[in-house]
Amino acid sequence: IEHYGTQEQRKFLTDALGMRDMFRSRFMPSEQSVASLRSALAIAEQTGDKGQIGAGHLALGIVLVWADHLDEAEEHLGEALRMAEQADVAWLQSRCLTFLPFIFRRRGQVEQVRSLLTRAQDAGAAQGNSIFSGHRAWLAWREGNLTEVEIFARKLVEQGQQQQVEINPFQWVGFWPLIGVAIVQDKIAAAIDTMHILLDPTQQPPPERLRVLLKDALQAWDAGKQEQARALLLQVVPVAEEMGYL
Repeated sequence: IEHYGTQEQRKFLTDALGMRDMFRSRFMPSEQSVASLRSALAIAEQTGDKGQIGAGHLALGIVLVWADHLDEAEEHLGEALRMAEQADVAWLQSRCLTFLPFIFRRRGQVEQVRSLLTRAQDAGAAQGNSIFSGHRAWLAWREGNLTEVEIFARKLVEQGQQQQVEINPFQWVGFWPLIGVAIVQDKIAAAIDTMHILLDPTQQPPPERLRVLLKDALQAWDAGKQEQARALLLQVVPVAEEMGYL
């Protein structure tokens, strides 16, 4: 296909390989994955098909978020959103508005996240989308409203179960707020139970700095060192806030 296929066939192949690699890496992309999606966007731009170009910007933008290239990710997701709004493509708007908030969460920009969620609500993109519930839980955490944190985080978990997705690597969007509430309320056993889900092989792994703290806390708890586990969990909260998980 690379040598003899049409442009459309080459793009389908590139998209398929990119998606395969993302699931294999649990959405922790390599530079090769990023390069593959850059190629896919370049191929789409050659076709002149605005639908394919918008989808190409979206896919590359999402991967760049997890590759920690936030400025470039914002550029591509913003372009995809602009094209989606111009062409009134609902699914593309929804995807852009789903992943753009992660960029601003990483930067700690609360008002930008709030603005995007308002746009998503007005566009009807938030309905039935579990990740939006996770973003709302994040906003509630930043506002200090623990009651709403639990409401929205548990709503995400319920929506995920109703959607019956075989593997959802982004359950952490709901489980991190629940861990934060449990730590603040000194419900260490509940926090530990939820942490097991975050470290499950099906989940997108947290950054190394957080992963080490979580594993150390679990090991201390399993060894019966409850006070040590509690002290480690108290260290987790500011690090998770710094990285946009809380």
